Amino acid sequence: MASRLSMVLSGKIGAALLIAASPWPCMSQRATPGVNAPGAGQDSSRPNVLDEHQTFITGRVQFDDGTPPNTDIVIERICGSTVFIEGHPNSKGNFGVNLGGRSSTTDGATASSQTPADGGTRGEALTSGMPGAKLMTERDIYGCELRASYPGYRSEGINMTSRRSLDQPDVGTIILHRIAGIQGTTISFTSAQAPKEAKRAFEKGIAQERKNDWRGAPGSFQAAVKIYPQYAAAWFELGRIEQAQAHREQARQFYNRALQADPKYTSPYEQLALLAIQEGKWEEGARISQQGLDLNSVEFAGLWYYNAVSQYNLHKLEPAALSADKAVNLDRLRKFPEAQLLLAGLLTEQHKYAGAVEHLRVYLEEVPHAPNAGVLRQKLAALEPLVTAKN
Repeated sequence: MASRLSMVLSGKIGAALLIAASPWPCMSQRATPGVNAPGAGQDSSRPNVLDEHQTFITGRVQFDDGTPPNTDIVIERICGSTVFIEGHPNSKGNFGVNLGGRSSTTDGATASSQTPADGGTRGEALTSGMPGAKLMTERDIYGCELRASYPGYRSEGINMTSRRSLDQPDVGTIILHRIAGIQGTTISFTSAQAPKEAKRAFEKGIAQERKNDWRGAPGSFQAAVKIYPQYAAAWFELGRIEQAQAHREQARQFYNRALQADPKYTSPYEQLALLAIQEGKWEEGARISQQGLDLNSVEFAGLWYYNAVSQYNLHKLEPAALSADKAVNLDRLRKFPEAQLLLAGLLTEQHKYAGAVEHLRVYLEEVPHAPNAGVLRQKLAALEPLVTAKN
C-alpha cells in the first residue's frame, strides 16, 4: 500500500499543494480548494477577453416540492472555494442582479460578498441594474457556478463559465430539492443577523482580500467579530487567512470560534478536516469530516474527499471507496480531481477494472499535464486489456 497522504505548502501566501493518497505513487500538484487565499479559484487558463459591461442576470428559483418561494432564499455565486452572495428573489421566486454589485430587489437590499442581505423588507419588482455596481469581466465569472441556498434544500447549479456580457440576461430556473435530515448550511445564518457596523467591517475585509491586502484584511475581520462575536463568517475568513499562511493552529482556533458562533455552519468542518490530514492525523480527519457530513452530506464534496483520504490511510478501503465515490459524484465544479485518481486506485485493488479505467480517464482529462501523467497513461494502457478480458 502506498505511503500516507502528504501536504506540501509553497512559500506563496494562499498556495497549497496537495499530493493525495493513492494506491499508486502518483498525484498532480494542484492548489488545494479551501486553503487558497480568499478569491482563489481563478486560473491562468481563463479567457483574455475583458468585458467592460455590467453582468446583469435574471432568473427564477423554485422548490421541487411545491413550497412557495420566499425572499429569504439566497442567490450565490461560487468561484473556487469562495462563495459570493449576489442577492435574493422576490416572493414569486424571480431575481435580477448585477454580479459582483450591490444589487438585489428594488427595495435596495444589499447583496455583498459572503454576507446575506441586511434583512430589510424586499420589494416585488426586479432591479434593472443599480448604479455603482462593480463591473464584472468574463474572467470574474469563469469557473463559477450560480445557485440558490436555503436550509434543508439542495440547489441545482448553473455553470457561468461560458457566459458572455451580451448574452440574454435570463439564466433560467434554479431548482431547490428538499433534503431529508440536512441540518448544516453552506453559509452562516447567525452572520445574517450581524449589525450594520459589523457588516461594513466584514465587507471591507472581503474587499481587502480581493486586492491581496493580507495585512489589512485580518484587522477588518477582527473589527467585525469585536462588534459582533457571533459573526461566524468573519471567524471563518480569519481562519482561511491563517491557514493559507500555514499557521495551522491559529487557523484551527478561528474555525472553532466560527463553529461556536454557528454550530450548523458546515464550512469550518471541511477546513478542520483538511488541517488534520495535512498533519497526518487520520483518525481526527475521519472524525471531523464525518461530523460535517452528519450535518450536510450533499453540498460538500471536500468533506467526502477528506474522509476518503483519512479512511484510506487508516487502511479502511471499503469506506474509503464509498467516500471517494460520493466526492466524485458531488464535485460539480471539479475542485477535487484527485478523488477520481484515489477511486481509480481503490477499484483497481478490488479488480473492478472497468470503473478504474473510467475514473483514471476522467482524471487525465481534468489534469492532462500532471507531473506523473506519463506513468498514469501507462497504467491506463495496462488496465484497458483487463476490462476486455473480463468481459
